[in-house]
Amino acid sequence: MAAANTGTQRIIDAPHGQGVNDRDIQTPFVSFGRSCSNQAQGQAGNELTVKLRDMAHSGQTLAAAASAGGNDAQFWGVSFDFQDNTRC
Repeated sequence: MAAANTGTQRIIDAPHGQGVNDRDIQTPFVSFGRSCSNQAQGQAGNELTVKLRDMAHSGQTLAAAASAGGNDAQFWGVSFDFQDNTRC
């Protein structure tokens, strides 16, 4: 669990290194549970939301976050949305 926590923190810190402000980084959902294959071990999940205001650097920011976790924390998906959906 400590390794996963450290990996998750590295992923959270990565956007900061790309210039993303604290107010644009949130962890709105955290979950914990037991592993089905080994009741002595558990699983943890953490949702990270990052608002990117500079799209020119979005690829760099995503790559930095994806590589920051190493084998200790992994991405399960990426989604995108518009700040102002009325213009779509």
